[in-house]
Amino acid sequence: FTCTLCTHGREEWVVRFTRKAVEQVLEDMVHGVLGMDASPYKDQVEALVWALVKRTSVLLLQPTGWGKSMVYFAASELLRSADKGVVVVVSPLIALMQDQVESLQAAGVAASFINSNLDRAEQNRRYADFIAGKIASE
Repeated sequence: FTCTLCTHGREEWVVRFTRKAVEQVLEDMVHGVLGMDASPYKDQVEALVWALVKRTSVLLLQPTGWGKSMVYFAASELLRSADKGVVVVVSPLIALMQDQVESLQAAGVAASFINSNLDRAEQNRRYADFIAGKIASE
């Protein structure tokens, strides 16, 4: 994919992604996980376009099993490959958090979670790692 780095002011760098790049990364991810016959839903593409091309906050609501995780993974992949940003996913389901983090780590993506199963010291360590821009291996 291609993206353009733009400067605004002296030191602020903003990554500008094209719609085509966003669509391609999501499509590649869906094909890799679900097979070549699968394709992303239109609202998944639009969520990524709004978040990464139009640079706005996005709330994506879809039924269970529709592949919302692919949207988060694609956003993370695009931002990390440009050496910019972190993707934060908020989930009320602890088991889902753990499954997603394990899947990401198996794919070579630095990922972590914070939830009530962790003692306070471990939660604080993970918060500190996140703030410092480093996600430790679990």
